[in-house]
Amino acid sequence: MSILSADSRDEATLTQRAYQLLREALLRGEFMPGQDISLRGAAEALNVSQMPARQALSRLQAEGVLVMRENRTLTVPELTPTTVVEVRDIRIALEGLAAELAALRATPQDIEAIAGHLKAMERSAQAHDIRQYIVDNWHFHMGVYRAAGSPMLLQMIEPLWVKYSAYTRLAGDEDTSATLPNHARALDGLRRRDPMLTRAGIVQDCCDTCEFLLSILSRRDGDPRESFAAKRNVGFTSQGSAFAKLVAPRRRGRPPKNGGTSR
Repeated sequence: MSILSADSRDEATLTQRAYQLLREALLRGEFMPGQDISLRGAAEALNVSQMPARQALSRLQAEGVLVMRENRTLTVPELTPTTVVEVRDIRIALEGLAAELAALRATPQDIEAIAGHLKAMERSAQAHDIRQYIVDNWHFHMGVYRAAGSPMLLQMIEPLWVKYSAYTRLAGDEDTSATLPNHARALDGLRRRDPMLTRAGIVQDCCDTCEFLLSILSRRDGDPRESFAAKRNVGFTSQGSAFAKLVAPRRRGRPPKNGGTSR
């Protein structure tokens, strides 16, 4: 017999669903680095009460995906050049290992699915659809890492990706297309059952991503502490998206006028 009541089971389900939706929105690049997320706005956007929304946000904070400012406002963290290089080195270690294992353990069905994700990435790049490219890129990499057959390793890799996605959204068409050869190389390694070739493709992608992020940080004008979310020319949260409601700042818990993002 379950120790949970029907109400508590429903609340647990709502919390998990709220967490999953928020996480997916972050992975799609719905939020900018430095954007604040309102509890009230999260509850409204997810169509749940504040309790499941609060628990979902707390879980993301515990994972380091969101951080709390001194004023107790949750925000999408901003990266520094030092952090970018550190994360690159961690990614190389973890994702390089996963790539090697995948070359040895992936089934033919795994490899064909990964090949399908690469084709989807190519279509998204040709259509200049950066949002879809982010999703397709995520599916490609997670397909490789799941094929490694190491759930613990996968659990270490995924949070790093959630943190990176806000910056990936800043990519231009040329930047996204430039990463395709890395993915093709990794896929070739999988098909050849060559751990080193597969690893080389993934590691190069980690390095290229690092260089891209460092380039973004170096192009920021003015005070380097200024949030990307405060810059009008990079406000990417969709006005038509329900998740636009999550963006703070708030005044007395009220949403911004016209559902707009912070400026």
